[in-house]
Amino acid sequence: MNDNILIKLDKVSKIYKMGEVELKAVDRISLRIKPGEFLGIMGASGSGKSTLMNILGILDSPTEGKYFLKGRDVSSLNDVEASVIRNKEIGFVFQTFNLIKGLTAFENVETPLIYAGIPKKRRREIVEYYLEKMGIADRMNHKPNQLSGGQRQRVAIARALVNNPSILLADEPTGNLDSKTTAEIMELFHQIHQEGKTIVLVTHEHDIGRETEKTIVLRDGKIIEEIIN
Repeated sequence: MNDNILIKLDKVSKIYKMGEVELKAVDRISLRIKPGEFLGIMGASGSGKSTLMNILGILDSPTEGKYFLKGRDVSSLNDVEASVIRNKEIGFVFQTFNLIKGLTAFENVETPLIYAGIPKKRRREIVEYYLEKMGIADRMNHKPNQLSGGQRQRVAIARALVNNPSILLADEPTGNLDSKTTAEIMELFHQIHQEGKTIVLVTHEHDIGRETEKTIVLRDGKIIEEIIN
């Protein structure tokens, strides 16, 4: 593996068949992402950015082309193999937070560590560390409906980080937040990036896209522009 490439996409396509019609949601995209890079993916609704994010997150497989993560071909893993790699290598942050309603902030952040088989005492240390880091330790016993949108997203980011993934994938992470909270959450992403984490952030908002190091712009499943910010 080339030590300077964390993610490599080679002519990746995702094709959906609707009767006789073929829709190329992603169309022969080649992409290199280095460790520690902060990449933005922009495009209008229907441009293919969510499909590309799903492929990067190994939530979906490409129809054509190859995807290498840390030198391993992850293009056509079975569900179990994909799940193992996702849990180990990838942290997800979503627009809708995707927290479990019946669990406290602490328990939501703890969940990936339980699946990873981390002992209880160590789980508590890790969860408290990340809740503190996200500035939300004082809300650890609150359930999602007792938290503001910004607080919920902080919990979601902590949960995404607890397994120390190789890459953080953020899909419209500020889409449900007001402008003040958006600025606070983006500042958190900058801190995480400065600590060496690789981040890929999907957004349709130009001002958010400009906050990354580099932005690729998609249209009709193709990269039409690459912007160094």
